[in-house]
Amino acid sequence: MAFDLSFEWFPRPEDPGPVEVARTMGFFQLQVNGENLAQNLNIWSEKTEESVLLSAYPLAAWIASSWWRLLYEPLPPQGIMPTVNWRMSHELAAANEGFIWPKVVMATDGDCMRVWSAPSSDSAQSIRYIKSLSFPEEIDGAVFERELEGFVSLVLARLEAENIAASDLAGLWDELSEERGDFSSAAYRRLEAQLGYDPDECPEDVIEVALSFSDSMGEPVFSEIAPAYGGNVAKVKDLLESSGLAGKPNLGWYSPPDRDGRAYPWQRAKEMAYSLRQALDLGNSPITTEKLCELVEVKISDLEGWIPPEKQRISLAAPDGDGLSFHLRKRHPDGKRFEIARLIGDCIEYGGNGSYLVSTDFRKSRQKFQRAFASEFLSPLSGLLDFMNSDFSESTVEDAADYYKVSTKVVELSLANGSIDLHRKLAWDPVLPY
Repeated sequence: MAFDLSFEWFPRPEDPGPVEVARTMGFFQLQVNGENLAQNLNIWSEKTEESVLLSAYPLAAWIASSWWRLLYEPLPPQGIMPTVNWRMSHELAAANEGFIWPKVVMATDGDCMRVWSAPSSDSAQSIRYIKSLSFPEEIDGAVFERELEGFVSLVLARLEAENIAASDLAGLWDELSEERGDFSSAAYRRLEAQLGYDPDECPEDVIEVALSFSDSMGEPVFSEIAPAYGGNVAKVKDLLESSGLAGKPNLGWYSPPDRDGRAYPWQRAKEMAYSLRQALDLGNSPITTEKLCELVEVKISDLEGWIPPEKQRISLAAPDGDGLSFHLRKRHPDGKRFEIARLIGDCIEYGGNGSYLVSTDFRKSRQKFQRAFASEFLSPLSGLLDFMNSDFSESTVEDAADYYKVSTKVVELSLANGSIDLHRKLAWDPVLPY
């Protein structure tokens, strides 16, 4: 899981413009898990080059100014275009300063930094990047952060060697380093980013409400909720104060398999769902709604009669006495089953006594785990393969969905989770995320 930003210095002091830019010119490469995303076709020389002449200063300045959003703000849900401000903090091209940068998008899933890349689309540019990633690559979050830190430090050292110590970048990096070293300041900045704001741009009343929720729910839980509401985070209070389904997870008897830290979230989820089905002696049979309700001690009549508020953005199970109050966002019976199954998986993997459970549409690690768990738990791969008998036509997918009481999208997800190649080829893992 390698991410490497490298520059071979080639200063151009005669170039017009800021001296910081001219003195940090060099031949740039960006290696992501062995792929050089800076490989390009030089239109003038008509040669393929492994590096490109750029300035490191604007890239370092972009990293420093985008730090909190780049590292902590997730990608919007599928089907929702990111805002311009989001793109300015996650697309390498935003480093700009008149240079042509590779078409690279980076966003966290909460555990890893995911990197997407595509070739240049403008054939009129003097530099055309020709390398792309077939699928998004995942970089360990700590590895990614260390590489960014090392790169900015390298640029600052270069400036100092060129007797340019008092740069805007140096001041920005000092301020950022101070914030990162202070627990409260860092938590504040992370929350701003998760809400979709640049540093000091979040309205005071919004951040105060968000900090209160983060304290009461815990930062890991609220970091899942914050991106769904952004500046409307006060609406979470309305959700918590509304009536929910009374329940209590009945899973204390179940012992999940040992965690494999090397597995993808969807692989770990599939294994856990299979294990729970075995413990319930379900085989490949559909799980009834009655059995789902037993696992969370929700009355089936309450679930069937449940109607969520309009445009509810998340599903949430909040502590209520010695149990939980379930606030599901789906109206369709199959959708309710899927939401319950997601929260069961969330409870096993992330929950505990009195913990909040939350599901959203964001493409974060916790949510990917839930979706994969619910898919395998409700419609097991082995059962689907037996039912479909090598017939993957649209009508058979619909029949399988009806048999297991899930949507056709869930059937497709269950099939995809059986193979990393299938998982990557389907729409939720595209070459570019939007």
